[in-house]
Amino acid sequence: MQVVERVIVPMDEMTLILGALNALKRGDTAVRLPLKWSGISGRVSEVFNEVVDRNERMAQELERLSLGSFGAEVTSHRRVRRHGAGC
Repeated sequence: MQVVERVIVPMDEMTLILGALNALKRGDTAVRLPLKWSGISGRVSEVFNEVVDRNERMAQELERLSLGSFGAEVTSHRRVRRHGAGC
């Protein structure tokens, strides 16, 4: 037996959710949904904001790591050039 729960989400909340998803799709990491909503909309809002926060932290970490690798390569290249082995 399958139980189907009917969920009614106000259209203005659905419109905001769709707008936030589209903003995130375009790369807007500042987008957030209101935390004041209740019920399923409130839970969707909470999870959406957590996902955006996590994605933002991962992007910052990737940037930090890639800059660290680039910095190490530049430093290594400079050492080689100073010792006459590179050029």
